[in-house]
Amino acid sequence: MLTHIQILELSENAFTGTIPTELGLLTDIESFEVAGNRLHGSIPTEIGLLKSLATIDLTYNPVTGEIPSELGLVTNLDQLFVGGTDLTGAVPVELCDLFAVIGMTNPTVSIDMDYCLDPMDNIGDVFSSTLESDTCVTPCP
Repeated sequence: MLTHIQILELSENAFTGTIPTELGLLTDIESFEVAGNRLHGSIPTEIGLLKSLATIDLTYNPVTGEIPSELGLVTNLDQLFVGGTDLTGAVPVELCDLFAVIGMTNPTVSIDMDYCLDPMDNIGDVFSSTLESDTCVTPCP
């Protein structure tokens, strides 16, 4: 078997079936792109074994289920494209660092990412509106 493949680009080939669990044997793979096929079923958890993986493109495949938390083990992952899939559920907390990538490329997928937001991200808005209304939550200086 070809275990030293670095780029697997199989997009737009009308492939059918599921994503094979043997994908986890491709330990040197950096890019797995299968957009625009007819792959179905869930994303195999074995994908978490691919430490060099940086890009996953599953767009426009009827892949179902949830994004596996094992993807959080893929420390090089910086692009996850899942638009046009049938994935559902919450994005695993292990992938919160990918929020911008998933959020920008995933407008059609029903995925809840609310808990990935840092509640402190909006603290500037709170202080700004407080100062604009001339009231202080704590004693004014």
